[in-house]
Amino acid sequence: MRNKIAVTAMLTALLIVLKSYLAITTPIMRISFAFFPLALAGILYGPLWAGISGGVGDVVGLLLYPVAGFHPGLTLSAILSGIVYGVFLHNKTRQLWRVVCVVFINNFIISCGLSTIWVYQMTGQAIRALLPVRLIQNILMAPIMILMIWVLGYKIIALRNNKKMISGDE
Repeated sequence: MRNKIAVTAMLTALLIVLKSYLAITTPIMRISFAFFPLALAGILYGPLWAGISGGVGDVVGLLLYPVAGFHPGLTLSAILSGIVYGVFLHNKTRQLWRVVCVVFINNFIISCGLSTIWVYQMTGQAIRALLPVRLIQNILMAPIMILMIWVLGYKIIALRNNKKMISGDE
């Protein structure tokens, strides 16, 4: 249990750093690799821990680096993203269609759907102006996300599991 909390905390910290420092942010969109630690949390520990990581990462990231105002809907979207990673990828066989489904749900249902509504509520900008930019962003990021999760994410998990087997750690 301690290991799970420690690793989730480190992944959440990495999420905050990637979202805050290594991101391109405009008032209507953000391009970052913050999805990756969240995906790892989902693969490793399931929907509950990945959801917690997403929610804590959103709130703490906003407190440390306030780019925009707080909106509980955006935190809900971050929690849902983690849950989706956990539901589709935790304790499941490694299959490309699962990764594609996760990216589709997160990019086009949660980000283009829910998060666009939350940004509209915060900024008052017309959804017709927000949606095309967010669609382009998510279309461009989808193959990158799929590739990173499929190749890098599962490689990290495999290395971690091999280390556990060799050292006898639980």
